[in-house]
Amino acid sequence: MRKLFVPALALLVLTYAMLAQAQRGGSTPAMPPVPGSLPTRNFEKVAEGVYYGTATGSMTTVSNVVVVVNDDDVLIVDPGVTPGAATALVADVKKLTNKPIKYVVDSHYHYDHAFGNQVFGPDVTIIGHDTVRRRLSGPAVLKQRTYLMNSSAAIATRFTQLKRQIAEAKDASERAVYERQLAIHQQYADEQPKIKPTPPNSTLSRDMTLYRGSREIQIRFFGRAHTDGDIVVLFPDHRVLSAGDMFTFGDATPQLIDYAGGGSARDWTGTLDGALKLEFDQVVPGHGLVTTKQEMRKFRDSTVTLRTKVHDMIVGKKTKADIEKMLRTDFKFADLHIERSLDGLMLELQ
Repeated sequence: MRKLFVPALALLVLTYAMLAQAQRGGSTPAMPPVPGSLPTRNFEKVAEGVYYGTATGSMTTVSNVVVVVNDDDVLIVDPGVTPGAATALVADVKKLTNKPIKYVVDSHYHYDHAFGNQVFGPDVTIIGHDTVRRRLSGPAVLKQRTYLMNSSAAIATRFTQLKRQIAEAKDASERAVYERQLAIHQQYADEQPKIKPTPPNSTLSRDMTLYRGSREIQIRFFGRAHTDGDIVVLFPDHRVLSAGDMFTFGDATPQLIDYAGGGSARDWTGTLDGALKLEFDQVVPGHGLVTTKQEMRKFRDSTVTLRTKVHDMIVGKKTKADIEKMLRTDFKFADLHIERSLDGLMLELQ
């Protein structure tokens, strides 16, 4: 049975509300696991040797992870948001296999996917697009709006929210839940000074193919989308695609065009067209549940509609406030999406 979880990008929109927190009819939220306890991910088998991991709630992990157990080694797509999260992931993988992790793939450069790179030693090949290496080289990425807004600022906001919830809790059991969430969030905050952005040590500009024993793994770049370095990982024998944030699934995770990171609404649809030409049936999005190629095609069509509506409104002399209202209503944009994408959309699509 597929395990349910709160899509990770929605947690950013809700200032890192607790992953996997079940809320029913306004009742007291479920008690999270002990902070930092293992496992930190639930793994679901997608195909033979291919697993998809989502958070258990004991630690802030944010993005999805794909774990591939090959004949002699392991490949991971997106090691996570902090060194602590990546270290826990390594421990979680040992529940699947004793084979060593030898390959890590960064689907793009964003902190919630690639800030776990630093825990892997020189014997591990970390693969990413050329632009990902450039963006993760040096401390500049820690000063980018992407990280400052979504991590640093959101951490403070979440502390304020949790302390208010503790103070307003209706009984001891509810207070205990929020205190547990606060401890987990404190653990995440404590990780921030330890982060040392670590770039890939192997890059591609277009395509790369790995042959690990009997498994073929294709890594492909089709152009700009969410950022300027989004890559997909195809497992052709299993007809499974790992899409990163080129494709996110669910109303809580609409198109996030990171213009500061080289993203493009205009190019995104062509990039998706390229990926959709690949032979696959199942797709693991960067955030959201494992789904089908048809859903990825719907996402592509929605991106065209978004682009067309924004352009038509600009041509029709609609105000920025009008466009924002449309994006919030029609495409479920939240504050995060408006802050990161609205100005760029209006400039690119005029």
